[in-house]
Amino acid sequence: HRLLTSRCAIKFLVTAARMEPESADVLVQRFRFEAQISARLGNTTQHIVAAQDAGMFRGVPYLVMELVAGQNLDARIDVSEMSVEETADLLEQLAEPIDGAHGHGIAHRDVKPANIMVVRNNGKPFYKLGDFGTAKYFGEGLVGLSPPKQTSENTLVGSPAYMSPEYVSGGPIVSGHIDLWALAVTAYEALTRQLPFDGELWTHVAMALLKGDFKPPSKVMAGLPVGLDAVFKRAFAADPPDRYQTARDFAVAFRAAITATQIAPADALPRPASAPELPDGRPQAPQLEDAMTPGPLSKPIESLAPAPPRERPLGLMVGAGAVGALAIGLFAWLSLR
Repeated sequence: HRLLTSRCAIKFLVTAARMEPESADVLVQRFRFEAQISARLGNTTQHIVAAQDAGMFRGVPYLVMELVAGQNLDARIDVSEMSVEETADLLEQLAEPIDGAHGHGIAHRDVKPANIMVVRNNGKPFYKLGDFGTAKYFGEGLVGLSPPKQTSENTLVGSPAYMSPEYVSGGPIVSGHIDLWALAVTAYEALTRQLPFDGELWTHVAMALLKGDFKPPSKVMAGLPVGLDAVFKRAFAADPPDRYQTARDFAVAFRAAITATQIAPADALPRPASAPELPDGRPQAPQLEDAMTPGPLSKPIESLAPAPPRERPLGLMVGAGAVGALAIGLFAWLSLR
């Protein structure tokens, strides 16, 4: 930025110039709404990739954003699974921008590791939620912002693996529950490097979502607290009222589950056996083979090997009519099983 003498990121909507005028106008409205949301929420929390400016350059819309020096969470999970402490910290940080957006009547609609940036702050991970390009307004009286006049009511957008079952079924967005579901999927993936609901095709993912079956995280990754199973069971409940109602509620429940397992106090731990004594009372030295035998590893040898590559969930944009027909077929199929 020549005037401010600072580095920034600039996003151009070049595709608008190659579209039909009506479609291009809708896309420009969404782009403008993304800029307004990012600027509005960026003033309330540092956990948003904030917009700094927007305008037109030679007929092409552009958005100026803060330059985030780091990597996205998807790349971080590619390296290895995250610890329960890291995941708890992730949820506590993301609760602020997600609940903040919902307080303004805005659903992000695409919360996933690829849209979460990881930067370092005093040596610790600091998370920023970005890409409000598919955000949906579900509130009333949004002062100062301009929601798109023509929304994507007949289009399902995002990544199927992070969608809630009611959204896949074609239901309207009347709250931020879709983001809370996606946040739970993200946490599950961070812990296990696997998706709770997955498949080779998006229809397989939809079927898994509607069935509601997922493997408890403690059964996927050895060493995870069993209490997390109940946390995710509630987060993935079939009915939205049975789930956590805010991202903060989910983060608090997650933290409580990992701290519930208390470490035994020192005086309660078994004392090491004393070395046998020689006839003169001196302790006997351990046998050489015992002294050279390594103790147990903190992790299985398999976990020390390079992490295998993860399957990448596919993005999706499909008509809601097709989704509704699919959902009806899936429900009928499930009822016959």
